[in-house]
Amino acid sequence: EKPGAEIVEWIADLGADLILIMAYGHILKDDLLNIPSCGCVNLHASLLPKYRGASPIETAIARGEEKTGVTLMRVIPRMDAGPIIDSESLLIEGSDTGSDVRRKIAHACIPLLARNIDRLFSSNTPCTEQDEKEASYCRKLLKSDGQLNFNLSARNLIDRNRAFADWPGSYFWHEDKMLRVGRMSEFSDHHNLLPGQRLAGYGNSLVVGTGNGAVEILELQKPGGIMLPICDFLRGYPLPKEIIFPSPNDQISLIR
Repeated sequence: EKPGAEIVEWIADLGADLILIMAYGHILKDDLLNIPSCGCVNLHASLLPKYRGASPIETAIARGEEKTGVTLMRVIPRMDAGPIIDSESLLIEGSDTGSDVRRKIAHACIPLLARNIDRLFSSNTPCTEQDEKEASYCRKLLKSDGQLNFNLSARNLIDRNRAFADWPGSYFWHEDKMLRVGRMSEFSDHHNLLPGQRLAGYGNSLVVGTGNGAVEILELQKPGGIMLPICDFLRGYPLPKEIIFPSPNDQISLIR
C-alpha cells in the first residue's frame, strides 16, 4: 500500500541512512524520498530504461527476449525513471518461465548489491541518466492476457505461455468452457492450418494452427479437473476434429 503520514513519520523516526526498495508498486513522493541521508535506491527487474513498470519479467519472456537483468537505480517521483547506478545481466533460456527468471533475478541481486554497497552510502555515487527515447513501459497483467490468440505466431504463443505460467496462465475457449493449457511446443509440419484450426487426423493429439506455424498442446485442464497429458484429456473430453478455436479480438499490448 502507499505509505501514509504515519508510515512516513515512523521511517523518519528510524533515522535510516538508506532505503532499499524492490517490487514496490507505488510511486514514492519527496516527503519519503528526502528522509534518508543517502537517499532511496530501487532494484528493478529489467535492464532499464527498457520495461519500466509492473510486469518486466513476464513481458520480457512474452516478447521473446533472450536477455534481461536487474538494475540498481536512484528513486525519483517517476516510475522507474531514476539515474542508474549499476546493472547485472542474465540470460533467458528457451524453457524459462516467469518463476525461473524471477529466481535468476534474485540471485543476480546479490553480486550487484555486493559490489555497490559501499558506494550507496556515498553522497557522490556516480550515476547515469536514463535515455528517455529508449524507455518502454509494461503494464499490470490481466486475466485476459492468458487467452491464446491463435493469430499470433507459434513462437509468440509459446513465449507467452512460459511468461504467464504462474499467472494468469494460458487458456482457450471451447463452447462455454475455459480449457487451461499446460505445456505446449512448436509443431514443425503445420499443413497450412488457419489460425485456431485443429489439425484433423493426427491421432490422440491436439495441433492447432497459428498466424505463423502451429503449436502442439501437450497438457489441458477442464473446469473442475486437473491438468492432464493431452492423450488422457481427450479420452475423457473429446474435442471435435474439425474445429476452429476462437481468438480474442481486443487483447491489449503488454507495452507502450
